[in-house]
Amino acid sequence: MKKTRKTLHNLVKVNQGSVGDEVTAKLPPAKRARKNAQEDDAKTVKKTRRKTGKLSVLLEMPLDVLFEIFGLLLPLDLLRLSWTSSEFRCTLMQRSARSLWIQALKHVERLPECLEDLTEPQWAFLAFYPCCHHCGAQNCQTIIWSCRMRCCNKCLKTQLVTI
Repeated sequence: MKKTRKTLHNLVKVNQGSVGDEVTAKLPPAKRARKNAQEDDAKTVKKTRRKTGKLSVLLEMPLDVLFEIFGLLLPLDLLRLSWTSSEFRCTLMQRSARSLWIQALKHVERLPECLEDLTEPQWAFLAFYPCCHHCGAQNCQTIIWSCRMRCCNKCLKTQLVTI
């Protein structure tokens, strides 16, 4: 028979009833008491504190200070910053942030003016993000300006028709 706490306790009761004397048996220790809820909450707070980024303070800064900082960035940096969080995306993709994008595009030498049918973020994506628009291949350097797209050599052959 397996010796568990319950079976040992029942054996002690049976032995006490038959002999009439107290029998001292060594029972395994009782289960540990559960920790209180405050200690559990303290552990979860420590875990969540670790998840927040070091730059989360940027989201709490005033917009004019943010725009001064963002005005020093290059267009690709602004694009990548807009992809980091929904708050940055909302801030950087608003029409009121157009001047910020124009200022960032002026930092790049010999860049043609933004086309009329594209916004400044779309222009920055087309001009600076080195990714094929069809298959997602990295380091794609071929830009087809008339079609407003980047294509790798493989997609050039399959997606476009030569005239």
